[in-house]
Amino acid sequence: MANMTDYAEQKTAERLARGTADAIPATWYLALFTSAPSDVGGGTEVSGMGYARVAAPRNEATFGVATSVGGVMTSASLVDLAFPGSLGAWGTVTHYAWFDAATGGNMWFHGTLPIARVVDDAGITIK
Repeated sequence: MANMTDYAEQKTAERLARGTADAIPATWYLALFTSAPSDVGGGTEVSGMGYARVAAPRNEATFGVATSVGGVMTSASLVDLAFPGSLGAWGTVTHYAWFDAATGGNMWFHGTLPIARVVDDAGITIK
């Protein structure tokens, strides 16, 4: 499950209420965190040691039907998303977020991984 960030809520409200033409990303980028992001951003994204966000095209082949209950969005990925193998320690990965860019950009959704994953050595891949 993912929570919408304040940024995503603002963009959604503007689009629905004012008809703004803000572009919804054609590609989402999945990021991993070692401390929790929140609705306003923050958290500690993994960096270095071969880490890079994973691209996921926004289409029906990638994502299933989305649902939202109480501001929490759920949409199952229909494809495996695998991060590159680590080149060293990334720490304990506990959270994730969806961004609109491969680096920087805006966080739209965030959540807690069902199982924390310790990446303490080279060659570990998270799927």
